[in-house]
Amino acid sequence: MDGHNGNAKRSSSKDITQLSSPALSGVTIFYCNFVVQLIRMSINSLINSINQIGILPTDDSLQVNRKRFVVYVAIFMSLGGLLWGSICLVLGKYPQSHTPFVYVLLSIINITYFAVQKNFRFAQGFQTGISLLLPFIFQWHLGGFNASGGVMLWSLISLAASLSYSNMNTSFKWLSVYLILVIVSGCFDFVFVEMFPNSYSADLITTLFTLNISVVSFLIFLLMIFYVRENSISYKTVVDTQNMLIQSEKLAALGQLSAGIAHEINTPLGAIKAISSDSANSDRKLFNELLEIRPVLGEEKFAILCSFIQSHRTGTLYLSTREERQKVAELAAELDSLGVENSRNMAVKLVHIDLHVLPDTLKQLIGPNFEKAINVLYLFFMKEKNTTTISTAVEKASRIVRALRMYLHTSEGMKPEPFDLEESISTVLTIYHNQIKHGVEVELDLPPLPRITGLLEQINQVWTNLIVNASQAMDYKGKLTIKARKIDDAICVSISDTGSGISPEIGSRIFEPFYTTKKSGEGSGLGLDIAKKIVDKHQGRIYYESEPGKGTTFYVELPIIPKNLNS
Repeated sequence: MDGHNGNAKRSSSKDITQLSSPALSGVTIFYCNFVVQLIRMSINSLINSINQIGILPTDDSLQVNRKRFVVYVAIFMSLGGLLWGSICLVLGKYPQSHTPFVYVLLSIINITYFAVQKNFRFAQGFQTGISLLLPFIFQWHLGGFNASGGVMLWSLISLAASLSYSNMNTSFKWLSVYLILVIVSGCFDFVFVEMFPNSYSADLITTLFTLNISVVSFLIFLLMIFYVRENSISYKTVVDTQNMLIQSEKLAALGQLSAGIAHEINTPLGAIKAISSDSANSDRKLFNELLEIRPVLGEEKFAILCSFIQSHRTGTLYLSTREERQKVAELAAELDSLGVENSRNMAVKLVHIDLHVLPDTLKQLIGPNFEKAINVLYLFFMKEKNTTTISTAVEKASRIVRALRMYLHTSEGMKPEPFDLEESISTVLTIYHNQIKHGVEVELDLPPLPRITGLLEQINQVWTNLIVNASQAMDYKGKLTIKARKIDDAICVSISDTGSGISPEIGSRIFEPFYTTKKSGEGSGLGLDIAKKIVDKHQGRIYYESEPGKGTTFYVELPIIPKNLNS
């Protein structure tokens, strides 16, 4: 009985162990993951805190990078200071250990001061100075180059820190100080050997050299990666901001032009609507007129009428009101001389279908039913003219829509693409047609040219800014001349106006951002600055010639295929 119970207990214990092991393993994995996540969050929080040391709300991305770079130099070299201080304690060099530990202390004080006072100029200079000087003092105190394993190599990190200066002359000054200290260390190395003798083995010296070269190289590599990465991010931010600025300028221009664009589209749509509403009635009326006129004219005259309908073609030239009145009067006089009654009304209809004199063919139809024959001709050919008008209106509306789509076009992935220069300029002129059509005479001289590779939406913005500036300079009354020529491997586009010109006093400032001589509300002062940045990006150049009182010509030279162009 007891044996049986004992076996049962052992069996039960074994089952519990088998059941518990996976559960315990799962709990262990959970806690391990929790600890890893906690450590990761702590590290991220620490890095975020470090990245905010000394940062001001007004700092641009480049200034932020410089500040962070100095802080990380202090942190990395402080780790080196702790390493070398510990090595000195192990080797029994207690007085010498003070130098690396003092460096750590000074770095902590400096970074703390920087975090509180935000005085970057002082923190930058102080950190660069102690990072340069103290490794040399430490080397001298250890007994020279060999005894220290060339610990002066740590001062190379200070040269990396000098890259954080916006003025390159300052960086060269730190380099000069470094070279002077190297020369002094080399010339007086025997003095330091005598002052601080040591009995290190060759193996230990080799180890120290290996340690210094390896760690310093690794830290400089990390700092360079940080510097390049942060500047790449800053550059991307600048590019994105520039693209947003270009797009906002484009949308702002469209906002100002929206009423004109709406008018340009509504005009052809209104014509289509008016013609289409009368189309059904005119078709039915024409059918009835043909049925009525055939028996009264007779087969011979009806054949003449049909023959004329087949041979006559209406044109697309529209007369002014004055020209139309003159043509009607002349034709009415001719009809009167032929004894035609109601000559004025018939003359109006004939002129509307582009008959300014009475053809000999129609003279054969003069008689009692002549007016009915003219009505048939008017209904037939007005339907033809209306069809042409609809096609023209549709094409005009389509052209505006195409221009808008091309104007707002964004290259896929912001990649350069080949485009037609004439189409690009015509797009902008179409968009601005309503604004300039009443007072600006546009002259285009755009011969067939090779397609240019570039960022189309940005190039469109260049033409927009220059055409708008030229129109405003003429107060929208004058002559706008646009020419293009191929020069070697580039295309040169000139945009000329007959405005007031640019005075020499302001000529040197026109490409500065936010500089404008326009009235309030007419310009932001960014148009020419944006145009220049876009042209520079395409490895081209933009310049101008101007004569006060006679006008200005802007020249844009763009390579047909720019090198290494990106968004």
